[in-house]
Amino acid sequence: LDKHSVEVLVDACLDPTKYCVVTLSPQATASLAAANNLTFTEAEGKITGFLKSLGVKYVFSTTFSADLALQEACVEFVERWRAAKQNDATTTANATTARPITATATSGTPSSRSASLPVVCSECPGFVIFVEKKHPESLLSLLSRVKSPQAIFGTLLKQLLADKLQPQDSSVANSTSTTTKRTLWHCSVMPCLDKKLESARDELVAPSGAPETDCSITALELSSLVASRSNSSLQNLPSSPLDSLSSLLTSTLVSATEPTPLPPHHHRPASSSAPHPPPPPLVAPSSVLPFSYGYLETVARYASFHLLGVKLPQKLSFHTPREGNLDLRELTVTGPGGRTLRFAAVYGYRHIQNLVMSIQRKTCKYDYVEVMSCPSGCTNGGGQLPSLPLSHVNARFLQWMDGKTASSRETEGGFALEEVS
Repeated sequence: LDKHSVEVLVDACLDPTKYCVVTLSPQATASLAAANNLTFTEAEGKITGFLKSLGVKYVFSTTFSADLALQEACVEFVERWRAAKQNDATTTANATTARPITATATSGTPSSRSASLPVVCSECPGFVIFVEKKHPESLLSLLSRVKSPQAIFGTLLKQLLADKLQPQDSSVANSTSTTTKRTLWHCSVMPCLDKKLESARDELVAPSGAPETDCSITALELSSLVASRSNSSLQNLPSSPLDSLSSLLTSTLVSATEPTPLPPHHHRPASSSAPHPPPPPLVAPSSVLPFSYGYLETVARYASFHLLGVKLPQKLSFHTPREGNLDLRELTVTGPGGRTLRFAAVYGYRHIQNLVMSIQRKTCKYDYVEVMSCPSGCTNGGGQLPSLPLSHVNARFLQWMDGKTASSRETEGGFALEEVS
């Protein structure tokens, strides 16, 4: 963890062999906005301006990679649900024809794993570590194979965009009087301490051997850095606009002689190579608002339409088994013919333990579960600024969500419904 600190970030900015890219999560930005009495957009600009003053070359929002993660999560769930139902049908057919069940049906092969339900969201690194250490036999095969927004951005930066984002002054002299390109160095600003552990995972390493995310710091750590470097609050610093990944890449991608293949965001089976329609934009506000990235609501909207032919209304009605406690939320969607999909959001280890027991006892009724270790979700992460009313942080997060929704409507024209096969 000594590689994940603000001191390491400052040193990287001063290193002439590197150029630094920082990715900001909306939850961390919301915490900094609330602490400094700024709107979400104001805080984004102030943070960007401060990081640029340190020598950071590019500052991006993880909104881009979060959208990719949500789309992949939608597609993965539909594939795994269909595979599970096909597997159930095959098992029933085998039983009715008195055929013996082969070992491959239960031996944990890739085909049987892909058919496993419920699909359990793996965005939260704390929960993933919990599963790996405590319940690998019963839960590991159920985890979504989609990378987190931090990991996706790291992959894109290190494996696809490093050369395309090279600054004009990126050549530096070495000891042999020749010039070499600067190395892209990636730092994320997250609401979660466990993102430091995620970035150190062996699976998230670039071909060069370097981590795809070199450093991860929290909102609290960034706030401390602002105070120590500027002797002022974020509120009094100059602003700078976030960098736009699409704008930066337009010229380089259009002029490229050969397109660069996009790195996979999860290891999708070869049979799934056909293009998929995008998920619907996350609609806000709803009756119960997500304060992570909205996996539950986005997957539910996409799957309900593509599996059941049901277009969900803008305002969803969630069931909360514990009255007033939004850390356990359920959504049931029933389509023509009585086919049903069951979704849930489970936040905090008190509810996670109950989920684990239901899976182990084979009584779990859900098809998809969004799981977050922190009660109230990512805006309440362990790396956020303390002593802030959570409602103030959530209010700023909703400003981000409102802007994201408006942007989706402007750029995509909403969700184009397609015929369900």
